[in-house]
Amino acid sequence: MMVGMGLHGEPGVETTTLKTADETCALMIERILLDLPLRPGDQVNLLVNGYGSTTVMELLIIARSACLKLGERGISVYEGLTGNYCTSQEMAGCSITLIRLDDESRSLWDDPAWSPGFSKMPAPLRG
Repeated sequence: MMVGMGLHGEPGVETTTLKTADETCALMIERILLDLPLRPGDQVNLLVNGYGSTTVMELLIIARSACLKLGERGISVYEGLTGNYCTSQEMAGCSITLIRLDDESRSLWDDPAWSPGFSKMPAPLRG
């Protein structure tokens, strides 16, 4: 299994044995947090993107695991997106993207969006 492989087949950062979804997610989150040093109390948006042949069910398992791993570090997920947003034919695998939020970026995120590649309704009221 290749970790960090690019969407178009760019070489990854590590080759390892095939792991469970939870083990794979933990490895991915650890690598991301080395590059994006989040702290307890930070809030993020989570994007789990499938590369084409990974099922939505498998992506949701990764999203759940990512939320748990981030929660263990005191990092809360404001909103998550899971699906096939940027694919490469029938490539197996997924990517995880974390977007650190502040008041301004959270407000912008909550605005509606309509485009060919991405649309979302206004966020529901949050308590």
